[in-house]
Amino acid sequence: MRKLLIAAAFAAALATPAAAETAADFNLFVLGNFHAVGSDEEGRVAVGGDFYARGHSVGLLADHGDVNLVVGGNLNAKNGSAYGDTIVGGTVTTDSSWAPSNILASGTALPVDFAAEGERLRDLADTLQGYADTGTTTYQYCSSCQITLTGALSGLNVFTIDGSKLATANTFKIYLPSDGYALINVTGTTGKFANAGMFFNDQFLDVSRQALGSRMLWNYADATSLDFRGIAMAGSVLAPNADYVGGPGVVFGQMVVKSFGGQDWNVTQINNVKDGTGLLNPPPTTAVPEPGAWLLMILGFGAMGATLRRRRAALA
Repeated sequence: MRKLLIAAAFAAALATPAAAETAADFNLFVLGNFHAVGSDEEGRVAVGGDFYARGHSVGLLADHGDVNLVVGGNLNAKNGSAYGDTIVGGTVTTDSSWAPSNILASGTALPVDFAAEGERLRDLADTLQGYADTGTTTYQYCSSCQITLTGALSGLNVFTIDGSKLATANTFKIYLPSDGYALINVTGTTGKFANAGMFFNDQFLDVSRQALGSRMLWNYADATSLDFRGIAMAGSVLAPNADYVGGPGVVFGQMVVKSFGGQDWNVTQINNVKDGTGLLNPPPTTAVPEPGAWLLMILGFGAMGATLRRRRAALA
C-alpha cells in the first residue's frame, strides 16, 4: 500500500494537464463572429462567437481525423462542408447540404479558451510592435508605392511599414537570407493592402511559391479594421483587434482577427500555410501541480520519510 501511495504521489506530481489549443494551431483564428459566403479555409478554423456560412468550405487540406472547426457560439451553415469533426458551444442550424461535416454531441468541451487566448494575442501584438527594427524599409514612387524590405540577419529580421503607404502600394518586395524570417509591424488603425504584386528575393509570390509566406508574420497591433482584396497576401497575419472585411483574394498563411467577414460576398480564401516564424506560439510554461497532486506528493514524501526512519531504527 505504501509503495502504491508513493507511486501515485509521483505520478500526480509529474502529470501535466492537456494544454488548450491556441491560435498557432489554426489556419484561421477568430475571437468574435464569422460570416462567409463562398470561398474556403483550407486548414483548421476556430471561431469564438457565431459561425455563419453559405457555399463555404473548412479544412479540406487539414487532417480529416481531427477537429477542424471549433465554434464557441452558434453555428448556422448550409451548402458547404467542414471536413473532419466540428465542436459547437451553442445551437446548430444546418441540413444535409452541409456535408460531410461531423458535428460532435452537444456539451463536448471546447479545446480553446477564447477569452484567455484573446488576452494573450493582444499582449503579443503589443509586444511585437515594440521590437526595434533591424532591417530597412524603402518607399519609392508613391503615391502608388513600391515598398522594399531588406534584412541581412540569420533568424529574425524586424521591419516597420507605414500603413497609409501600404494602402497605396502596388508592389511589395522583401529580401532575406536563406535562414532569415521577418516580423513586419504595420502602423495605423486601418489596415488595407489590395491589388498589389508581392516578391520574395525577386520571386513572384503566387500559389506555386506560397510556402515562402511561412517566413513572414504581419503584425497589425493597432488596426481595428483590415481589408485584403485582389491580392495573394503572403505571410501570416496577427490582428487581434481588427474586423476583417476583405473581398476576393487569398492569404498564404495563418490569420488571427477579431471578426471575419460580415457581408454576403465572396470573402478571402485562406490557404493552408503554417506560420514558420514561431512568433504566434505561446511561450513555454512549467506545469504547476494541482492542489490534489500537491497533497498526494506531500503524503508520498511523508511515507518515504517514515520508511527511511524505520530502516535506520532497524539497523541501529
